[in-house]
Amino acid sequence: MLESPREITKFEETIIGESPQIKRVIDETRKIAETFAITTLVIGESGTGKELIARLLHNLSSNANQPFIDINCGVIPESLLESELFGYEKGAFTGAHMKKQGLFELANGGTVFLDEIGNTNAKFQMKLLKAVENKKFRRLGGLKEIDGPEIAVHLGFAERLVPFDVEVDIGEERLH
Repeated sequence: MLESPREITKFEETIIGESPQIKRVIDETRKIAETFAITTLVIGESGTGKELIARLLHNLSSNANQPFIDINCGVIPESLLESELFGYEKGAFTGAHMKKQGLFELANGGTVFLDEIGNTNAKFQMKLLKAVENKKFRRLGGLKEIDGPEIAVHLGFAERLVPFDVEVDIGEERLH
């Protein structure tokens, strides 16, 4: 839970809307932000503000002073995406002349927002799910599992790509 509730920041003012629906989204975002390390699925068509909601979740969390890393999975070639997120060991592939930390490690106590992960293949999504659930991963070419840092992971999906109902429990409330 947050030490003290935060006031609306300049960033939050960039979310424009007076409708009951957008006010509800902002209120629910505030509730989710109280539990920092919850993995969140943000659903909406491209251009509807999934990244803004992820940033708001980060800015309202107790770890707002930690890194916010935004990755659009739709624009990074899949062959590079795994090494960007998990890093790699020296010699893992041609050109890997030294060990490189991935973005999960670099987030170190902050937030990772993975947008458009519905555009990635099922194999990558399974690796990502395992890393998020177990909070452990291997760098490419690595033999040892690395304990992932405590980070919040927010996943952005275009609504048309989510083939199931999504519900999130927050205490006694259920969000849809």
